[in-house]
Amino acid sequence: MSRGCYTVLGSLPHLPHFERAERLPLTRLRLEQRIGMLPDDESRQIWEAEALVSLRHAVSRRPDDDGWLRRWRRAMPVIRQPALQEYVRFRLDQQVALAALRLRHAGLGPETEPDIWTVSPYGRHIRAHWQSPDFHLAARHPWLPAVREALAREDAVAMERHLLESCWRWLARRAAAEPLGFAAVVAFVFQWDIVNAWLSRDPRRAAVCFERLLQESRHAR
Repeated sequence: MSRGCYTVLGSLPHLPHFERAERLPLTRLRLEQRIGMLPDDESRQIWEAEALVSLRHAVSRRPDDDGWLRRWRRAMPVIRQPALQEYVRFRLDQQVALAALRLRHAGLGPETEPDIWTVSPYGRHIRAHWQSPDFHLAARHPWLPAVREALAREDAVAMERHLLESCWRWLARRAAAEPLGFAAVVAFVFQWDIVNAWLSRDPRRAAVCFERLLQESRHAR
């Protein structure tokens, strides 16, 4: 384990599961100060990844919002740490699958957003299995059935809960594989982001964003 990781991990407080958290145990400023103890290149990669896949807008963001795909293509060569690369790709695959669910819910086909399917290795698979309830991906992405069902009910809060839980579990598994290394630091940063997203949620705002996304999808013909 690098000295920087050891110092950072030793300075971090316990982070409760997002549904049990009453407040953030660490402010954003304090988090940035802790991560600032890493080498500059490592901390810069963390913030590049965080800007790309933050969960504060997990429900309201589409993969193509504000040039998201262009930012992803620009950022990935900069994000070289394996744990960060893996999480960013997990989130990208998640966003692509979520976009597919939304399009299909709106009665549209994959040709509506052709660029989305080019950035994920699952893109071609999703297009080939468009009519399958979970695109034959539930084994790899167990969150898909629950999110699909919440989407069918147009329950934005339940969708967000399932998405956050899937990310939380992914990060927990990655940290468990490298509990005293860079992956554990990555897990804390992005689990902090999950807690922040959950505590910041506004069900009414989420519902409005959810309806806007559906309207955008329906008018994307």
